[in-house]
Amino acid sequence: MNARRIVVPVGQTLRSYWGTAVLLAAACAAALAALAPAAAVVGPGAGLATRLGLPAAGGGDFGFAWGEFARSADAIRAHALANLSHVLVGVAAGVVAVAWLTALSLGAARATARAGETAVRRAVGARRLDLLVSALLEGGAIALAALVVGGATGLAATRITLGAWPGTAGPAATGPGVAALLLTLSGIVLGALLSLVAARPGARLVNAEEAPLALAVPALQLGASLTVLVAGSLLARGAASAAPAADPVARSGEVVEITTREATPAERAAAYATLLDELGRDSSIAIASLGSRGAVTGVGPVDVTGSDCGQCKWSTLWVPYHSFFAAYHLVSADSFRALGIPVLAGRAFTSADRWGGARVAVVSESLARLHFQPSGAVGRKLFLGHDQDGVYTVVGVVADRRPVGMGGADEPLEAVYLSVLQHPAPAVELLVRPARPGAADGAVERALGRALGPHLASATRLSEARVLDGAAAPLRWFAAVLGAEGWTLLSVAAVGTFAVMWLWVAAMLRELGLRRAVGARRRDVLRFVLARAALVALAGVAFGLWIGMMVWDSLRAAVPTLPAWDPGAVARYALLLAAATLLGALLPVWRASRAAPASLLAAS
Repeated sequence: MNARRIVVPVGQTLRSYWGTAVLLAAACAAALAALAPAAAVVGPGAGLATRLGLPAAGGGDFGFAWGEFARSADAIRAHALANLSHVLVGVAAGVVAVAWLTALSLGAARATARAGETAVRRAVGARRLDLLVSALLEGGAIALAALVVGGATGLAATRITLGAWPGTAGPAATGPGVAALLLTLSGIVLGALLSLVAARPGARLVNAEEAPLALAVPALQLGASLTVLVAGSLLARGAASAAPAADPVARSGEVVEITTREATPAERAAAYATLLDELGRDSSIAIASLGSRGAVTGVGPVDVTGSDCGQCKWSTLWVPYHSFFAAYHLVSADSFRALGIPVLAGRAFTSADRWGGARVAVVSESLARLHFQPSGAVGRKLFLGHDQDGVYTVVGVVADRRPVGMGGADEPLEAVYLSVLQHPAPAVELLVRPARPGAADGAVERALGRALGPHLASATRLSEARVLDGAAAPLRWFAAVLGAEGWTLLSVAAVGTFAVMWLWVAAMLRELGLRRAVGARRRDVLRFVLARAALVALAGVAFGLWIGMMVWDSLRAAVPTLPAWDPGAVARYALLLAAATLLGALLPVWRASRAAPASLLAAS
């Protein structure tokens, strides 16, 4: 084997067809850069386990025994985090698939353009082995360029992305990332090997009679891209809806995370009552709310609850009792006002709902409507946990509240609120809003010292805005990463669809010349090609909608508040991808329509 006969043509080919080589390397480099952050979230373990973690919220000790189906707030957030991580990995798989198709498409375009050159090399004595080695070297050179640029960009993007993650990150798994990298780069090499097909006598990469089969490639690209892009848009929309509103009043307070030392429940209840009384008498404080950890953001543990329904319909039966899942929260007398939750029926808690008093509860509107008879929930009974004293009287109904941040969408709207003075949990959070900015400085420390004294183990002070923003930060992180993945996918898919449509028109030049030769006008040729390009766009959108309906619906397992689909996002991305399809066909057919029929007949 003469190395010169192999290496020199490779260099000449890369120089002569540098445009498609640059497009091919750039498309795959962009895909690798987008894949790196997504692959970095995968940790060791089965099922593509996520390496991302969130700080423990704790505070699940409500003073009664939870049932076997109970889920803590930390478990709910971990489940939502795993679901979103899997969605991110799925989007990355879509990027790999579209990048792979794009690499093959551009490789086919290069092979078509070089068909005559390849035939000449065969005619002057080049063996198929020489052509094979040349193709591998050419594909390897382009793949190496994509790897260097995409790898460096991906590493930088991964550092930035993981550095912005508002939580913890465990060890990474290298297998998924390496597999995605090899699969993406294999498309470049396989595309380069298509030149061997063009080397066969009479071989054509695209046959005009087989146009529907050729056009299936851009239709698949368009449909897959549409599905993934809309999925990313839906998740970004879900993240935005779960973020807290920028209400200056609701963000002006301070949250104190309190942990107490060993004490009896009665002692803690008395200390908490003293704390609230101290703060309530202080004129510098407008609102003082004491509740379970997560009460400010609305995230709490979930367990099975029973209701003394009375006469409620279940399926086709009328039953006197209901069992259902509900979220649990501890609150104080001022909590509903502090959190902006209006009381719809009955009353809120008072300072009299304390240790040793009658067990009472307040329920959300959804719980009252679905699990009590139409006459109302106030005055009826709830059965909570496995506690022998777990019978509570409903004294009020409040509006539903959708929790903020990760895991909030997994919590039921059915919520049970209990008095923190009847369930003095060891870990609570105190929300304080001053009567005016800076008025309460020092008042909280003095009240904590006088009320809790030796029972106080720690008190961490955070601004209310920081707590709310911190709860929504993980969802915002996923929205940003998915947005970057989506736009990268859009770019790669547009390049790939454009290239395939160009290739298809180039393969039809002889047919277009025949049509011109027998009297077809320029507008007839344009209409003939653009009509088929429009059919490709419509077929791709239909395929994307068909697959997308299943994919988008599965996203609701991660973010149940999402709609089934987003017509605006579908229309927006469908128009962009359809434009790439039509433009890829328009440019070459416009040039062909201006050429003489004889030159078109000689083109293939």
